[in-house]
Amino acid sequence: LKKAEERLSLAINQAHVGFYDWNLLTGELIFSERMMKDWGIEPEAYGETIEAAFELIHPDDRGRVDQHIQEAIREHKPYHIEYR
Repeated sequence: LKKAEERLSLAINQAHVGFYDWNLLTGELIFSERMMKDWGIEPEAYGETIEAAFELIHPDDRGRVDQHIQEAIREHKPYHIEYR
């Protein structure tokens, strides 16, 4: 398993892909190292919650983003949206 994780990590880094993992039960939201770099997030300043992530979104976009997220969860649909 460790070799597979190392290969996945290498592939992700080489492809410059950022990702996140959100636990809907606990609210914990972990950003990959690449995503933090792309978003300009300092790891020690990020709270690893959905609430902390919403603080990174422009205030005028938060309602729309939340609406799309809730719809995707409720309807089991893919989530795709652009925002500031």
